Amino acid sequence: GGRVQFLDQLVLEGDSSVVSRSVDGLGVEFAAGIEGYQSLAERAEESGVIVRGGVGLNSPLAELRIEQAASTSLQDTIRADAILVLGGGSIDANGELQASGDAGVRLVGDEIDLDASFEVPSGSVTVENTGTLRLCENLGIQDVASFQQSGSGEVVLNTDLLAPIGTGALSGPVRLPADRTITAASIELSGSVDSLGSARALSLVSQGDVSITGDLGLGNSLSTLQTDAGGTTLLGASVVAGGPVSFGDRVVLVGDSSVSSG
Repeated sequence: GGRVQFLDQLVLEGDSSVVSRSVDGLGVEFAAGIEGYQSLAERAEESGVIVRGGVGLNSPLAELRIEQAASTSLQDTIRADAILVLGGGSIDANGELQASGDAGVRLVGDEIDLDASFEVPSGSVTVENTGTLRLCENLGIQDVASFQQSGSGEVVLNTDLLAPIGTGALSGPVRLPADRTITAASIELSGSVDSLGSARALSLVSQGDVSITGDLGLGNSLSTLQTDAGGTTLLGASVVAGGPVSFGDRVVLVGDSSVSSG
């Protein structure tokens, strides 16, 4: 019923699970890493999970699954076929998350801070947030098949979103604290996108489809909007900017739309 701590390296010799019923603070801690091509499920029903050491550095895990936790902190490199954090609480991810299988990386939580780099060449990074999702300065998603965000919480872009080989999909609402660029093979903005504070510039870079079905700048105006040449913009929303709005590619109306500049 209390805290579970592994202070030295944990080697899995079979599929395993760890459960803590500690009611506050730290429930499960892995201080020095985890090895073994097995599946590990963790559950800290009313407390937190901290993974401090590297996971699967010598042999990737088959699956790392955190089924329930009030908070989850991933502080080092994690390598597995699948990385699943489904606990519903806060999530803080640093280091590198590498998932080699089709299941990829799935993060389901409330407040989520991503300051990690992801390598998921054949799967997706899927994030579902009910609180604020903060995409931080060290976020790296250049090597993912797709990055997909959903849920009722907002997204704060504290960095540019660069997913050049896959889809970048945000259901928002998205907040821009500074000028931002979203780069992806295809882009989907299905929720609102607004400046946070002063008016911000938004650039959308894609050689594929750019789908805009959420209003841009309607709640708090953008300064400018620009799409690059190549591909197609699928527009079914309102766009409001204090400065120029430039569509460098072909525009196809997929719903009633309006564009306001200046």
